[in-house]
Amino acid sequence: NRGEWKKAIKLFERVLKSSQNRSPARDMIVKAHFNIGKAAVERKNWHEAIEYLAKIKPTNENYEKARELIGQTYFYRGKEAFDRQDWNEALKYLDIVRSSCSKSEEARSLVGRAKEHLGKETIPAK
Repeated sequence: NRGEWKKAIKLFERVLKSSQNRSPARDMIVKAHFNIGKAAVERKNWHEAIEYLAKIKPTNENYEKARELIGQTYFYRGKEAFDRQDWNEALKYLDIVRSSCSKSEEARSLVGRAKEHLGKETIPAK
């Protein structure tokens, strides 16, 4: 659960400060960030998802998974705005996604449709 992962982060951060061998503690902190972020996506808590997933560095083995989840988070935020017909808000998030995650094709389609609603020129698919 989220609370346990947050406690784990605090514990491993203390271990990291005092430990000579920092790699295991650092790995556990990253795992906790990833799991909190993933759980936040599942709960549709987009802000928390991005907050924790963005802490995972490109050198970490979970970076690509975290990047995919961040992309999905922006997609779902954009899709929710699209469904509310808030075209500008939809474009704000969907433009980020267009080339960054598995939802990019659907995002490009929604971007085009949102721009049509706004009377703007559509962007061709890549």
